[in-house]
Amino acid sequence: MCTTQASGFRLSVPIAGMIPGVNSTASIAALFAKKVYNHWEFERLDTFVITPKQTYVTNAVSRPSVKEYLERNKGLFNSDTLYMITGLAVARGTTKSWETTGSERGLAAGVGV
Repeated sequence: MCTTQASGFRLSVPIAGMIPGVNSTASIAALFAKKVYNHWEFERLDTFVITPKQTYVTNAVSRPSVKEYLERNKGLFNSDTLYMITGLAVARGTTKSWETTGSERGLAAGVGV
């Protein structure tokens, strides 16, 4: 898995009175970034899966606490989204390694009118 870690800053300063009747701003920005590759290895990966029966699923979502949760957390377009975990993977003898490759730096400056 590759991730990019970035940080930076931006500074904007109003320049008042330099040009009559014009509001302008000077700004400067800097960016620092690097790519990090993560690699995981396992001696053993145990996977456990269950297949719930429809009656179990129906009973589970009919519980008052689940109904209350769904009512309080309506999603986009007033939809109900609920996920049921039906499996688990257990990693044994885990090792992680990472490699940082390259770094990027950027600088920008400008004046806005």
